[in-house]
Amino acid sequence: MRRAGLTGERVGGRVRTTVVVAAVGVAVLGLCLVLLAPPRRRSEREPGKGRVAVPDTPAAPKAQVATAQAPRPEPVPAEPEESPTPAEPPPPVAMPHPHAKADGRSVEQLRPAGEVGGLVVRLRDGDDAARRKAAVALSGVVPKVEDAAALDRFIPPLLEATLRDTQESVREYAGRALMNILQRVDDEAALTPVIEPLVEALAPGEVDLKRRGYAAVALAYVVPKVNEEAALTPFVRPLMAATLDDPDAVIREYAGRPLKHILSLTDDQAALSSAIRPLIGALERDEAKVRGYAAVVLPTVVARTRDLAVLARIVPPLVEATLSDANAGVREYAGRALKNVLRRVDDERVLNPVVEPLAKALADEAPRTRLYAAVTLSALVPRIRDEATLERAVPLLTAAKSRDPDAKVREYAHRALSRMPRKGEEPKARPRVHSF
Repeated sequence: MRRAGLTGERVGGRVRTTVVVAAVGVAVLGLCLVLLAPPRRRSEREPGKGRVAVPDTPAAPKAQVATAQAPRPEPVPAEPEESPTPAEPPPPVAMPHPHAKADGRSVEQLRPAGEVGGLVVRLRDGDDAARRKAAVALSGVVPKVEDAAALDRFIPPLLEATLRDTQESVREYAGRALMNILQRVDDEAALTPVIEPLVEALAPGEVDLKRRGYAAVALAYVVPKVNEEAALTPFVRPLMAATLDDPDAVIREYAGRPLKHILSLTDDQAALSSAIRPLIGALERDEAKVRGYAAVVLPTVVARTRDLAVLARIVPPLVEATLSDANAGVREYAGRALKNVLRRVDDERVLNPVVEPLAKALADEAPRTRLYAAVTLSALVPRIRDEATLERAVPLLTAAKSRDPDAKVREYAHRALSRMPRKGEEPKARPRVHSF
């Protein structure tokens, strides 16, 4: 009986073990089906839910699961149910500015295509950032356009943006594109309308220093390409003011270049006469560059001026600059202007006062000053009637003829002495003035 009882217990234990193993197998099989099942398509999702529904799996008996201690996936937290209150509508999408695109394309599309026209349209955009992007793009696109003549029509809008836009960055980059065009375009019809607004921009107080500087540099490129006298003459006065009186040295320098071109071109006597007075006044300025500019321009202006009364009035300051200025260049160019005046003016009231300072200059330390004085006196002496004036010059001419180390000075001093009219003799015809 004991053996039969042991045998029954063994059989019962085996049965229980088999049941437990079977339960564990069922649980493991169910878990594998859950993990390996493919997700449903979007159409199979539960309405209103954000996660994919997982198909139900048969649950193993609690006792069996507890006995098998099989792992289970962590539960996914359930999404909160939608509120019965309707959701607020999304904010409206901001519409682009009417000019945000040119020909249906943005700046990013226009720039690689090299569309100058489309980018210029964007310079009128009401949005500051859009205009800046267009100006920056233009500064890079314009230099790549090989046909400069095709850029003529873009000069007016670029000039407007350069001088008038409220944003400094737009003005700067539009100005770069414009400057490239102005340097390459030679059509006078396209360039002439640019001059007036650029000259107006030179006026101190009208715009800031940077824009005035830009205008001066641009004029230095534009004006020399224009040869229409009537189109240029009206700008002599404002350019003269900028050249001589602007507080900025760079503006003075660049404004002087177009002014010099106009003065060498115009035959308008009113314009030329109006230019002489400020140029003569500039010879007395402290700044060497201002005096130098005036001296360089004066020979051209004097040569084109036909009003001898105007020329007669400038002889004394020209003599002073020719013989006494500290700068050798000023002395040389002022001397050229003076020589031109003395050759054309016959008024003894103008000529007589010139003889004595020229005679004294024969003893100057500078060789060129002594040579200038000797050459000028050799041409001037025959036209002087006042004997007292001539007698005061004789000792100085004699000394130069005998002792000057420069052979040319000695030669021209000798000529001056030999050409002096004798007492009672009429002055000789105006002799040719030699260059030196």
